[in-house]
Order: sequence, then structure tokens, then C-alpha cells
Amino acid sequence: MQLLFGVAGRSSRAPSVFASLMRWTGDSNPGVNPTISSEAGLLIGRVARSFGTWRSGDGSLSVWLDGRVDAIDGRETGNHGTSEGDLAAIAELHRTLGSRLWERLEGSFCLIVRDGESVTIGVDVAGTRGVYWYVHDGLLAFHTHLLDLVPSYPAPLAEDLGAIGTYLASGSYLRAITPFRAVRRLAGGEYVELRDGRADAHRHFTFAFDGARRGASAEVLADELGDLASTSIRRAWRSARAPIVPLSGGLDSRYLAAEIATVAGPDTIRTITWGEQRERPGSDGVIAPLVAATIGAENVWHERAQRHTSGTVSRRLYLSSGEGSGHADAPVDHLLHEGLAEQGFESMFRGDHQMGQAKAMLTGWGLLAGAGIVRLAHDDGYAGVLDPELVARFSDAQDEAVERALSVLVSPTATGRLHELRHEVQFNRQLAASNVVKHADLEVYVPLLDRALVEWVRHTPDALRAEKRLLALAFRRRFPALADIPFATRTNLPDWERRWQEDPRPADFFAALCEEPGWLSTIGAQERVVEAFRRLAADARARAARRAGEGSADPPTSERPVSGGAVARLRDAGKRSLAGRLAREWTLERRSIGSTALHSRLTRLATLHVLLGKVEARRALDASAADSDAVPATT
Repeated sequence: MQLLFGVAGRSSRAPSVFASLMRWTGDSNPGVNPTISSEAGLLIGRVARSFGTWRSGDGSLSVWLDGRVDAIDGRETGNHGTSEGDLAAIAELHRTLGSRLWERLEGSFCLIVRDGESVTIGVDVAGTRGVYWYVHDGLLAFHTHLLDLVPSYPAPLAEDLGAIGTYLASGSYLRAITPFRAVRRLAGGEYVELRDGRADAHRHFTFAFDGARRGASAEVLADELGDLASTSIRRAWRSARAPIVPLSGGLDSRYLAAEIATVAGPDTIRTITWGEQRERPGSDGVIAPLVAATIGAENVWHERAQRHTSGTVSRRLYLSSGEGSGHADAPVDHLLHEGLAEQGFESMFRGDHQMGQAKAMLTGWGLLAGAGIVRLAHDDGYAGVLDPELVARFSDAQDEAVERALSVLVSPTATGRLHELRHEVQFNRQLAASNVVKHADLEVYVPLLDRALVEWVRHTPDALRAEKRLLALAFRRRFPALADIPFATRTNLPDWERRWQEDPRPADFFAALCEEPGWLSTIGAQERVVEAFRRLAADARARAARRAGEGSADPPTSERPVSGGAVARLRDAGKRSLAGRLAREWTLERRSIGSTALHSRLTRLATLHVLLGKVEARRALDASAADSDAVPATT
């Protein structure tokens, strides 16, 4: 994991708040000893492989870099931008450009600049080093992990009902918000500035589309994309140490691996594929070795069954701060990062990008659903589990939060607004939780998310950006032999829908988790949620018994449905017609409401139960410690 935390501002509370951050960071990470740095108005703790500091001669200006700055104003840096000269160049850009500094930096970083009494914290556009933060009485506190930050808040703490409502309905949060009103997340492309005791967050990047390249041909744009990607990958590969490339049977990682082989030579690449049951026909485990062999790279399979244990789920919840669903769907993936670091790998390359995955839209009818947002007011899936009046309060607050999110969209087309909103929600919250550094000795590279590339994407036509069409075209033009290898039709991850139906262990695990003290008891729902999990477990046992009696006790597998044949082609053609597209958008929100499985709703409640419960328990301990310190010593 990467850890960065601290306090800024001249406040008498600074030492006690920083002590709380230290305490809970140590509790969450036994055996880890953060490095502590301090100067006037700033205390910083960190655990990071790449970190640099710089101070002006008179001490009025200082720069703190956590992570990597790969280029400054187009000039490539050395040693991840942590050298004296590179940090001095960043300081000079701050002096001359102020808030436009961020536009001149490429990399994966959290950058802190202290200028006199003001302190600014900013993160790159990918947000892989985003931080949570709050300000209280002129004191700005921040931490990479929500669970370690929130207990230090030095005042009564209110829950954000709109954030909780959005999470219950959609499984993610809107930009910047957290389950606590006072605590925010510094998302990709943002900075927060503390000045005169007041902290304000601003954007230095907005994923809004202007269609400036609407007249360019697809081939020209595909070649431009390939050139930009090649430049970014070459720069990242040159700075990486002991890298490894995760490889699936899909498009994204295939494109990344092929580009790396082109710029670095295939004999320098080691790829890894992981999951369950490598030999599943048509799965990532079968297709990835074919891709690796075609580019001349090594591919290693890592068998990793996804099983819920108190240790793995707790750790994944901590690392992700409860964002997304990784702790429920991939509870052991962080162990892979630890294992790779132990084997000597120091860098991991991921193929995440912003080339557009959603379908193009004709109208705004299905905008929310297309971005993965469901309105809780339209969803009765929590009936019988949560009190109706409480659900109404969550849904009313969520409606207000959703309207605020919609009001800041500026793209002129429906497809542009969809991609802009998906960036706000799915990219800045769900994907960021996957890309966050999970081990201090394993750096994460996402070269297809460099600022220059993401800025360029903003100018591309809607039709080419949707459904990865431009990325697919660029890939086919550059690597036709690889493009002819079929994509995987199955994953090597569990089919959780089927596993929850036929394996009682997930439900038993989460039932036991929810029986512990936590948030559900404060809203009067603990007993009902536990009982709902127990019913899922009982149903799964009954189905497993029937399967065993029928002589089919094989574990459930995962499969992506594959369409084919004349009927499927006719059906797809109908969906692509104007009438079909309009019908799809008109019904998209209604169809999305009933698409969430009961176990997904229940695990969202379990996530809040654990996360908010741990926060409250830690706050109680902090308060108890403060009271003890306030009692005069007696003899």
C-alpha cells in the first residue's frame, strides 16, 4: 500500500490530530513505520518508495512529491521527478503559473506545495494517489485511507445521507463525496488549497467533450492515438523498475502489452494472468498465453481462488476505503500484489484507459443508468431489510446529490455527457479503487491515462469514442496479427451470481460479519440483514444438495454469453436501428433498477456496517484517550 497523511495549518489541534492519524495508520498496518517530516504549519507521514522534497533557500516555499512526475512541461524527468532539479522546476512553475501548474505535469502523483501560510494538495488526472481530506477550524487533515482519517475529525461527525443512498442504489459514490458530510475525496484532476484557514477544492482537469476533431477520419485519429500511446508507454517503461504486465484475453491489456513489446522488445516483458481454473475453454487463462506467444513475451499463470475470509475482506475494505465492490468480488487480489513484490517485481502496468466503453446515446433518457447510477427512490430492493422511512430519507438526499452532479456536466451531446458522468462516477471512484497502490514496493503504471492522452480523447467524435471503437481501430491498424486472435468469451473470475446461489459460504461469511457490532445496529437493521444472509445461505445449501443428488457437484464457473447465429444477428441489428436505440434508452433506467441482485444489495449494507462501525469505534477510543489525557495526574 501507499500511505500519505498529514495536517496543514497553524492550529493548536494539529499535534493531537496528527497523533490520531499516526495511531490508526499503525493499527491498520502493523509493523509499518512511517517516515515523519515537519516544518512550519505542515506535518507529513508517509510510506512510499518514490518520494521527494524540496525547499527554497529562505524556507518560504516547499514541495513534497509522493509518486512520480514523468514529465514537466513536456521535458522527461529522471528518477521519477524526485531530483533536486526537477522539484525546483515544479516550484518555479508554481511561482509563475499558480493553479495552472497541474496542466504541465505528467505522471502518477500526489503533490503538496507549501507557499508561505498556504498549502495546496493536488493529484494527477488518473487519481491513483487520491486522498481523503477535511478542514476544521483552519486545520486541513488528509490521508490516503478513509478509515484512518475520519476518526481524527475533532468535532461531532454527521453522515452524508445522499452519499449513503447513492452507494446503496449504485454501489459507488458520486465525485468527491463520502459517507461523512465533513470528509471529501480528492479525485483525479483535483487540488485542494488551504488559505487563510479555509480549504477549497478545485478541478484542474474536466473530462468534457468538445468534438473539435469531428471532421477527422477514423484512420487519422487511430494513428494519432497510437503515436500518443506509444510515447506514453515508452516513457513509463523507461522509468519502471522490474515491471510485470497483467494480461487478460480482452482488448485493453493486449494493446498495452503489444505496445510495450514494440517500444521495449518482447524479451523484456513478463506477463501474468490470474484467476480460477485456467483451462476454462475460451477464458482469459487460455487466450492470454496465445497473445503473449504472438508478441514473444512470457506469460505466467497464477491460480488464485477468490474466497472471503475476515483477513482478506478486512484488508481489501481498508485499501479501497469501501469504494467499489472489490472486497466482495475480488477479496484476495491485494495478496497477488504482495506476492509479486516478494518475488522482486517493483512495477505493474495496467491497461486502463478513457477511450469510451458505453454505447453512443441519441437522447439523455438513460443518462443516469448508462453511467451506472440508480435512483434509490425507484428501487424497492431494500424492502423488508431497511425501514421505509429511512430509505425515503436516503433517497431524497440522493436525489439532491444526483442533481448537483448533473448540473456541472458541460458536454454538448448526450454521448459526451454520458462519458463525462461515467468519468465522474465509474472512473474516479470505482476504477480508482482498483488502481490504488496496494503495496509500497509495487508501483502502479497506467500509461494510457497520461494527461496528454486523456486530454486528446476529449476532442474525439462521439461515434468513434463509444464502445472502444477508436481504441479497437488503432489496435487493428498497428497489430493486425494480434487483432485476429479471438477475444476471451469467459473470465477466470467467479460467477458470483451463480456462486451465491449454489455455495453457502459467501452468505455465511457476510452474515457472521454483520453479527459483529457496527453501523447496522445504529439504524435498527442488523437483525434483518443477518437473517437475509442466513436465508441466502440456506437456499444455497438446498440447491447444492440437489446438484449433488443429481450427480453434478462441479463448482460454478463464470461465462460471458456469446451471441451467434442468424437469430442473434437479427436481434443485434434491431437493437442498432434508430427505433431500437430509442427504445433502449427509453427503458434503460427502468431495466437497470431490477438488475441488482439481492446479494449485491446486502453486501453494500455489510460494507457500510463494517466501515462506519470501525470509524465510530475508533472515534470512541480517541475520545476516551483524550479524556484520560485531560485528567490531572494524582499522587
